[in-house]
Amino acid sequence: MTFASIAFLLLFFPPVLAGYFGLLWVGRRMPDARRATVLNLWLFATSLLFYAASEKRFAWVLVLTAAIHYLAGVVIAGGRREPLSRDAVRSRLQRTALVASIAASLLLLAYFKYSPFVAENLFRLADVFGAPIGNLGPLLSTALPLGISFYTFQAISYTIDVYEGKIAATRNFLDFACLITLFPHLIAGPIIRYRDIGPQLRNRRASLELFASGTGRFIVGLGKKTLIANSVATMVDRVFDLPTGQLTTATAWLGTVGYAVQIYFDFSGYSDMAIGLGRMFGFEFKENFAYPYAAESVTDFWRRWHISLSTWVRDYVFIPLGARLFRTRLRTQPRTVAGLAYLGAFLVMGAWHGAQWTFVCWGLYYGVILIAEHINSSKPLLPGRLWGRVYTILVVLVGWVLFRAPSLGAAAQTWRALIGFGARGGLAPIAVYLTPTAAIALSVGAIGSLPVLPWLNRRWMDHVLSDDSNERRPVVLATRFARVTALAAVLVLSFMWLAAGTYNPFIYFRF
Repeated sequence: MTFASIAFLLLFFPPVLAGYFGLLWVGRRMPDARRATVLNLWLFATSLLFYAASEKRFAWVLVLTAAIHYLAGVVIAGGRREPLSRDAVRSRLQRTALVASIAASLLLLAYFKYSPFVAENLFRLADVFGAPIGNLGPLLSTALPLGISFYTFQAISYTIDVYEGKIAATRNFLDFACLITLFPHLIAGPIIRYRDIGPQLRNRRASLELFASGTGRFIVGLGKKTLIANSVATMVDRVFDLPTGQLTTATAWLGTVGYAVQIYFDFSGYSDMAIGLGRMFGFEFKENFAYPYAAESVTDFWRRWHISLSTWVRDYVFIPLGARLFRTRLRTQPRTVAGLAYLGAFLVMGAWHGAQWTFVCWGLYYGVILIAEHINSSKPLLPGRLWGRVYTILVVLVGWVLFRAPSLGAAAQTWRALIGFGARGGLAPIAVYLTPTAAIALSVGAIGSLPVLPWLNRRWMDHVLSDDSNERRPVVLATRFARVTALAAVLVLSFMWLAAGTYNPFIYFRF
């Protein structure tokens, strides 16, 4: 069950929301701590129901992950209710609790996500060398629990932060389990850290303004997912499913640009919906996207794309790995240290996205490019903001081919087509794939992926609010009415799209 589904919108979410605010009203005279416990219990129970609706057999993995890291935090804290001293030496027990909790989560992740990949490659090696191999067939059919990559990283960040003295360990298992299982961010992020959201578990306030803001944000995300991402998805799939001999240069560019629009509006739309749902329940999640296609460098792109993952990898892989390398013989070679840290961090980034060689190479591809940018940090690879943006979008488009292609060979064939070595056919084949609906969605998506609308909104509001006289009041009211009308139209159109049972994939659903 995803947010962009009739089951969620009509059957799951309304009773969950009604129950939450019903409990909030009933508990209005309760002490704050007791009311928070009741509300968190409701969210924990309904989040498990949400997860079980799609992944009933693997709900135990989710609960087990929460239990492991909760207990590890308690052991590391050692009875302290305040954060550990950052300078104090950690005991063997504390180090063991940290390592054991991380190892347990990574082993679960490795088994479910990477065992089919390992088994498949072992079969290939055995076939090449004629070596006997045991029965690894069951590993090839291992199913992947929904959202395991997201909640694994969330839980690991908590234990590390407790160990490093950045936060105090919680003694309330319900609060921690509520955070890990909270359905708005459970299966597709953003990756929420306890240090950012922990205080809100005990002290949050619902308000009409916050609820209205969350509703609007949810509708925007739903529209991005259904009306734009889904509208280009069929076209993109048809292009990438073409036999390599039929892929022209024009169709290769059409599919690549279309996929760039699809993945951005698919994933940022889901993040918008998650942030909106969080606000409805009184939570404030951090932003996950900041118009990445307007970036002026690849480094800047990764500050804007999937921010919760890129900052997680920075804080828990890049910086620790760089620090450890610096303490070795490489300490006099900071550029080498930075380069190895970039490669390690983006190898993790690529492998996090999927157990395929394409994802591994995609991570290394960005690692190499970021090393080049780091080496030339004092002088951009291309001068000027415009050329920087052109270079960045071309690098990103080439990377999306590797991300989307089913194999390295298919990616190479698509790259060949992009640079003019595709099948003959000119622009004519584009009309076969670029339907009017896809063309409109592609055009709107290209504009919407850049900060054009926020700029226009700021200019308009600055103009409207420049004068506090009563003459401006009708204009302000008309602006608000237009916004509400636009949101209502997006909601109606999204429901119509979903009710029609049209193509509704979700790229990050199995990450």
